Amino acid sequence: VRKSNVIEVSFRHKDPRVAARAVNLLVDDYREKHLQVFSDPQSSFLGQQLADYEQKLKQSESLMEAFKRENRIFSPEEQRSLLLKQYQEEKLLAENTREEIRLARESLREQETAKTRADLNSLNAKAAALTKRLGTLEKEIRSFDLLDNEFQTLKREVASNEKNYRTYLERLEEARISEDMNRKKIANISVI
Repeated sequence: VRKSNVIEVSFRHKDPRVAARAVNLLVDDYREKHLQVFSDPQSSFLGQQLADYEQKLKQSESLMEAFKRENRIFSPEEQRSLLLKQYQEEKLLAENTREEIRLARESLREQETAKTRADLNSLNAKAAALTKRLGTLEKEIRSFDLLDNEFQTLKREVASNEKNYRTYLERLEEARISEDMNRKKIANISVI
C-alpha cells in the first residue's frame, strides 16, 4: 500500500491451505530478513572479542602466578624492604667491625700480646665474612630488582587485559540491550 508501512501480499492457489502456507512462509522469511537487516551484528563480534580477552586475561594471570611461584615472590614491596633492612644491618655491623679492627690495631701498636693479635685476626675474619655477606646481599638486591621489573611488567599486562575484558563486557551488554530493543521494534510487524 502506497505511502504507508503496510505491505500487501497475496497468493492464489486452488488449494487454500497451500496458499496460506506459502504466504505464511513468505511472512516468516520477511521477519527473519528484517531482523538480520535491522539488528546490530556487534554482539557476535563483541562476544568473540570478549572471549579473546578473557583468554588473554586468564593466560596473563596464569603466567604471573607461575612467575611468583617459581621466583618465590609473595609481596615484592615487603621482600625488597626486608632485603634492604638486612643490607643496612650487615653494613652497620661491618662498619662497627672495621672500627673494632682500627682500635685493635692501635692496641697492638701500643702493646703486642697474643690476645690482641688473636682478637685482630678474629676481627679480620669477621670483617671478611661480613664483606662477603654484603656482596651477596647486593647481588640478591640486584637480582630481586630484575625479578621485580619482570613481575611489574606481568602485573601491568594482567591489568591491561582485565581492563580490556571489562570494556568488552560492558560493550557486549550494551549491544545486547540494543539488539533486544531492535527485536521489540520488529515485534511490531503484524500480519493482517
